[in-house]
Amino acid sequence: MAKADLLGLYLDWQAKHGSTIRQKQAFILAYQGGAWSKLLEELGPRVSWKSLERWKLERKDSGGVLALADKRGLAHRGKSMLTERHQTIILGQILDGDRQISTCARIIQERCKAENLAVPSDDTIRRWVANYSKTCFSDWTLWRNGEKAWNDRCAISILRDWSLVGVGDVVIADWPYAQL
Repeated sequence: MAKADLLGLYLDWQAKHGSTIRQKQAFILAYQGGAWSKLLEELGPRVSWKSLERWKLERKDSGGVLALADKRGLAHRGKSMLTERHQTIILGQILDGDRQISTCARIIQERCKAENLAVPSDDTIRRWVANYSKTCFSDWTLWRNGEKAWNDRCAISILRDWSLVGVGDVVIADWPYAQL
């Protein structure tokens, strides 16, 4: 368990050098510098002394190192906590083109509280909205940006009859990403 090993090294460091902020930062610099390269490979460089202090408290509160184990696991990777009801609530709010996503997120969270559902975080809502805007681009464009934007961005190759265009004809594309 890499977190427990790094925490043990951190506590040994504090026993030898003290527990001042300067010494905590020195430990992190040594860690990020590669003093413990195997741990650096496993945990990555984004560990701070504040993370180590939090881990120390978690271990102390639980009485063992199992509290430091990553509880997400591969079994849960890629799964969302959003149910179909959450998704319906989110869609009902974000497809209103006049509201910003942050405003919609606050309304969604309040509505989930009112319906006794698990309240999704702003990041969860934004990730779901970003995924929806990519997978349902035409619906997203129509509802958020309007019919003209939908006509220019989504219907460009569906509604245009290219057999009517002859050699020498001028085609006007008024949308910057128009594909001919």
